[in-house]
Amino acid sequence: PVTELESSATKPKSSEAITKTIAGKTQSSHRLWSMIGKTDISSGPDMFDQVIAAADENAILSTTGTEPEDALIILSPYDTTDVIAIRRILARYGQTRTVIIVNSRMEVLPAELSSAVLVYAMMPLIARSRNSGDDGNGLKAVVMRRFPSKWAIYVDVYGDGFVEASDGQDAIVGSSKDFPSPEYIAKAVQKHVEGLK
Repeated sequence: PVTELESSATKPKSSEAITKTIAGKTQSSHRLWSMIGKTDISSGPDMFDQVIAAADENAILSTTGTEPEDALIILSPYDTTDVIAIRRILARYGQTRTVIIVNSRMEVLPAELSSAVLVYAMMPLIARSRNSGDDGNGLKAVVMRRFPSKWAIYVDVYGDGFVEASDGQDAIVGSSKDFPSPEYIAKAVQKHVEGLK
């Protein structure tokens, strides 16, 4: 199973089951789910307790039965409510289950994610001349990491496809959780473009 957030006692009402038919049987492969369900969360001093209670009620993997769930996928967390819920989920499952976070927009990662590995990241960029206006033309670059590979920069100078901008180094400078700095990206792209002349 990919992901099912289900209490072992009851099937939460806010889930959306995804089913498929295999060998004449309908099977649930995963469900889309909110970490906090449909609970109204205040922004006041009781926010923390409300989020913990909501996550305890909603963000539950089935760990027993014939097909225990082994992974939890969290989509686009970004605000304080999400950070609190993720910290609760990681406290519960972080050492025993796979937790995948997709399109995180959290400004600061919770300390519980210190051992996490960024497995895929992509940042598209366009460089335009100050005199060119907004016509969409310009050098295009993509900064990308695909685990287990290191960071790479791909550049499309003439609109005929992307090529890797290699500067002879073994790896582009970037951490396992952060993109390379804008300065590093600009220098690598500039060096690549200058090498084409």
